[in-house]
Amino acid sequence: MPQIAAELGAEERVIGDFEGKLPGRLVSASENEWKFRQYLRSRGRAVVHRTQYPVIDMIPSGFPKVVTLHDMWTERPDVRALGAFRSGFKRRAMEGSDAIVCVSDNTFNDLREHWPKLAGKAVVIKHGVRSISAYPVPAPYDHPYFLYVGAREERKNFAILIEAFRACDRFGDVKLVCVGGGAFNEAEQALIAGANLAGAIVQRRANDDELAGLYESAVALLYPSRFEGFGMPLLEAMLHGCPVVSSPLTCLPEIGGAAALYCDADDPQDWAAAMMRLIDDEGARAQCVVLGRQRAAEFTWDDAAAKYLKLYAGVV
Repeated sequence: MPQIAAELGAEERVIGDFEGKLPGRLVSASENEWKFRQYLRSRGRAVVHRTQYPVIDMIPSGFPKVVTLHDMWTERPDVRALGAFRSGFKRRAMEGSDAIVCVSDNTFNDLREHWPKLAGKAVVIKHGVRSISAYPVPAPYDHPYFLYVGAREERKNFAILIEAFRACDRFGDVKLVCVGGGAFNEAEQALIAGANLAGAIVQRRANDDELAGLYESAVALLYPSRFEGFGMPLLEAMLHGCPVVSSPLTCLPEIGGAAALYCDADDPQDWAAAMMRLIDDEGARAQCVVLGRQRAAEFTWDDAAAKYLKLYAGVV
């Protein structure tokens, strides 16, 4: 939402602070909600657009409310029990809203499937993408590498990439550089060591300048996720001239379009073959770069901002 606020020329104001761990997180959330309520009362009528779901809603009556729905992961049958707490906040926020923004067609379809009564007040407004850095830092790797960006929880399907690297003995000095998600946990370390890939699969942190440089020099971004609400790393990679190899699940084909290569989320050989193709065939890789830049250009914050303005005008 900072990008949307910038496009609309909106004032940026921080209200309250945040404690990252329970129970402090719940306490600070409630305190911040009260501060936000007081702020709204002081400024008069406004549209309240929430991008997360409050523990307690203290918005005064008379303020139209818009809620962003990022995904319906916690409503899936296989995770519903674990996600029931968060799902309850999510549904209550949407039931009390005047409009719901889904960030992809896939998310809208999930909403219609799980909570059909709420779909009637939902619209789809996709994110835009901008360059994450004007000053990319050159990647510190002398050999070819693939890039993985983000968390590595179960739904991200990271383990398939370890299997893919193990399945191909032609990778040689090729690395898999994992950015974000924290250090490898014990299970990941065991999988990597068991595949004899301790030197080939590495994890690191990176700021935006460093990540931009990593995108620009990588053979490709690998994105094997089983479930996403949008998939921003696909567009970031494409914008920075990095080919994308993705799973064909949930919203990812909707975002990647014909510019991405798609591999079976359960077939490491399929991933290994796509990776080797991009290493061996510079023409194919170059074509992915061209198509990727064209695809990323279709997602702009200007377009998103115009749609948000129209939505806000409709709920006032």
